Amino acid sequence: MAKYDVFRNPSGDGFLLDVQTDLSSDLNTRIVVPLLPKANSPMRAASSIRPLK
Repeated sequence: MAKYDVFRNPSGDGFLLDVQTDLSSDLNTRIVVPLLPKANSPMRAASSIRPLK
C-alpha cells in the first residue's frame, strides 16, 4: 500500500499526498490531501479543526 506518496494532480494544479491507512485498506478508494501553492488555493486555511457531531 502506498502511504505518503506524492502524485501529480491529474485534474488540476498541484499534487496529491496519499495518506491511506490499513484501517481503510478494504475500501476501493484512496484518501488524499491536495497540495497546492498558497497563491493558487481558492480556500483559506482552517483556523481550527473540530470533529462534526
